[in-house]
Amino acid sequence: MHFAENKEDYKRGIIFVLLILFTAILQNTNGLFPRIGNASAMLLLPLVISIAMFERDLAGMLFGLFAGFVWDFYSAHIDGYYIIFLTCAGYACSYLISRYMRNNIVTAMVYSSVLSLLCVTLYWLFFVVFNSVEGAWLLYYRVYLVSAAYTVALTPLYYYFVRAIALKFRKVREQQAL
Repeated sequence: MHFAENKEDYKRGIIFVLLILFTAILQNTNGLFPRIGNASAMLLLPLVISIAMFERDLAGMLFGLFAGFVWDFYSAHIDGYYIIFLTCAGYACSYLISRYMRNNIVTAMVYSSVLSLLCVTLYWLFFVVFNSVEGAWLLYYRVYLVSAAYTVALTPLYYYFVRAIALKFRKVREQQAL
């Protein structure tokens, strides 16, 4: 029985890893996902948030770490920004859901709004403002804030998809327990 439970956990984990890889390709390959002007959706962020909401602390953190690694790998500069950000986001979401908050779409939207805004703002500060890029404020309003809003708008798609996967494996586990 213990082995069967672990087997289902491994299957779910593999599905989430494949979903992260597919989403990374979708997010980082030009022309595969629509853009709004120069702004693009940060698809891995709502995915990590959604996965973390249905996983324990360590698993949420590790899925965030993996997604951050993949995102940084695709980035023009590999500096670890997304590894750090998504690892912290995955852990924080898992921790807060398991102890203090309810797991529902409203909470997912709140997490996505806060973390998207934080992600683009920190990125803008570290890589635009601190590098004295001309027109930094205009970039912030026209690209980074639009990207954050675009990301938040796509959160329900990821939340309900991940929720369906998590519930399917929960039902399998409950059936095996009988």
